[in-house]
Amino acid sequence: MHVAERDGTLLGFCAVNPAAAPPELDALFVEPDAMGAGVGRALLAQAEPFYLREGARRVGEPADP
Repeated sequence: MHVAERDGTLLGFCAVNPAAAPPELDALFVEPDAMGAGVGRALLAQAEPFYLREGARRVGEPADP
């Protein structure tokens, strides 16, 4: 799980399911007040190395605000 926070306040998180084949993103959440500030992009960037290491060919998540 990856967490984004600022000054101790949770801005968002993402969770990867490594047991899925191929690995998949189980959750990606960004606080509504933090949307548009790059929080989701930063969380995916933290998760991307895991996906690529596990053989994923692309990393992404459809948006659902």
